[in-house]
Amino acid sequence: MQSQIFGNGVCGNSVEVKKYVITAVLLTACLSAWAQEDALSAFDALIVGREAAADTLRREFRFREAIAEYEALLPLTEYSNREAAIRRKISETRRGVIMMDLCRNPEVIAKRRFPLKDFLLFYPFKNGSWRPSPNTFDPFAAEAFAQATYAPKGLRGLYYSAPDGSGCRNIYYSEDRDTVWSAPILLGESLVSAGDEIYPMLSPDGKTLYFASDGLYGMGGFDLYKSVYDEETESWGAPVNMGFPYSSPADDFLFIGTEDGKYAIFASNRECARDSVCLYVLDFKTLDREIKVSTEDELRLLSRLTPAQDLTRMDNDSMVDRGRSSTDGTIAYREQMNVVRRLKDKIYRYEKAIDDLKLQVTSLQEAAVVKDSVAALEAALPILRDSLAAENEKVHAIESEFLRSGVVSGSGTRSSDREVVGAASAYTFTKHSYGSKLKVNLETPDYSRSEFSVSPIGRFSLNFPKGEVYQIQFMTSFYHATLEDIRGLTPVFERLTPDLKYTYTTGVFYSYQAALAALNSVRRLGFSDCRIIRFIDGKEADIAKNIVNQ
Repeated sequence: MQSQIFGNGVCGNSVEVKKYVITAVLLTACLSAWAQEDALSAFDALIVGREAAADTLRREFRFREAIAEYEALLPLTEYSNREAAIRRKISETRRGVIMMDLCRNPEVIAKRRFPLKDFLLFYPFKNGSWRPSPNTFDPFAAEAFAQATYAPKGLRGLYYSAPDGSGCRNIYYSEDRDTVWSAPILLGESLVSAGDEIYPMLSPDGKTLYFASDGLYGMGGFDLYKSVYDEETESWGAPVNMGFPYSSPADDFLFIGTEDGKYAIFASNRECARDSVCLYVLDFKTLDREIKVSTEDELRLLSRLTPAQDLTRMDNDSMVDRGRSSTDGTIAYREQMNVVRRLKDKIYRYEKAIDDLKLQVTSLQEAAVVKDSVAALEAALPILRDSLAAENEKVHAIESEFLRSGVVSGSGTRSSDREVVGAASAYTFTKHSYGSKLKVNLETPDYSRSEFSVSPIGRFSLNFPKGEVYQIQFMTSFYHATLEDIRGLTPVFERLTPDLKYTYTTGVFYSYQAALAALNSVRRLGFSDCRIIRFIDGKEADIAKNIVNQ
């Protein structure tokens, strides 16, 4: 009977066999939970569970195994709403394989883990450079990664991230015109995606813009990108993914080059739990040094960015409490500060060990194995923190004696209160403070003449606009589009091209910036390749090279 069934053609294909066998197994598991919950919900839960396992493989740089897991799930997505998400993850994971062909091998100076809630305060910027959200430029409350706007005092031009009308975060630019800041402009089509762009940071020479995006060509999560300014066109060039080991399948963001040209610093949660990030400090001059990577294991090792621990490269400029005379009091003070720093470093190592153990857990059995280890480490933390508090009191006592005797220990802030991490390594992180709430007069762009909307039922228009207008071309087809095809876009214009194809554009915009502001709304409907077209009296015309600034 079994051979007869397999000879019918229904199960002759091995892929079909796999599809029906897996479906049968999962449906059986769902039916066992029928009395307690809806079977479809139980089935979705199983799909999400297997998807999470594939996500773990991808985060561990086991790309080929992850692709196999995702593809095994695809035949089951007819019972789930996860098909689009899984297909996207397959594409992102394949990009990871492709990007293995060009990797960099920078010299790693240091890396440290910090809480996600205030990691950006450990970047080497002046106090007050970060302005917490919400603020005038970013009216939304702080999010997981986008928490503040970089706006130090005296800045005349500001690149920043803020949500557009579709809810996606884009990069904007505004200038201080003494009494008012100019209406924000977007930087161009290539820097607008259907995802989020966060933490735009200029290089010290102003020629390169670094930022993170989860909507551009990447391998999952936020990747790091750079765009180079083209002086001829007065615009930013197409962004380029910085590749391994800067980008990873996890979230990587806030890349900067230090003012002195010595270091590059960026943040990533590739080795952390979701409530923390690591800051990586790299030798800037070695950022483009290439390396050939042959296996995923080699890539995983490269992407850990382990410091070389060469203490001959100690960054004296980033240290504190330098340059005082070696009196008995200052020697004792330095020794006591070293005790405090060693305790802080030890607490950091314990916290990182706890995070590492939690990240290794992929099953209930593994959770039981590591539970005792995590409990032992967590039990030790209160003791270490009590010791740190006691040693800090000794520092305060020495500083009080300095004040009575007229000796100043550094800045006005007590050194033990100004959190310092990594004093015994090649780079020292010092915690700074937020600036005041950012409140300025910001011009609002006027797009009131624009005709564009997304509604439950879209609308075609036969009245082609006169004069100079911009529209968003979103579809080309050999057949007439239907209302279902245009997905609620209004108004939509149909044109027949010389090669007998129908092209479809939407919106009537009287400036390039107005069309650019609506671009994400179209892309989020699934038209990822849509682009802006300029028309003069119904005929397509070239777009000026420096149109972004007009």
